[in-house]
Amino acid sequence: MGKLLNRIPELMARKDIRDNKRYSQRDMARGTGLSDQAVSRLMNYKTLDHASFAHMLAIADWVGVQDLRELVKRAEDDEETVD
Repeated sequence: MGKLLNRIPELMARKDIRDNKRYSQRDMARGTGLSDQAVSRLMNYKTLDHASFAHMLAIADWVGVQDLRELVKRAEDDEETVD
């Protein structure tokens, strides 16, 4: 299995559009109960290999996704087959 790519910044942007508001990382920290540092690390990770399950649950709830799998995308999903 390949790496799990981080979709949290993309999902936060969708929340911005859905709610017609520009959310900051501090807004996410307050809304999830996570520290500013934890949110910053999660937003800046390319992959979520080292993210805690509890953090993932809090973020999923805040961005409005029902399934934790929506927070990630497999790296292979972006690869194209070259002949």
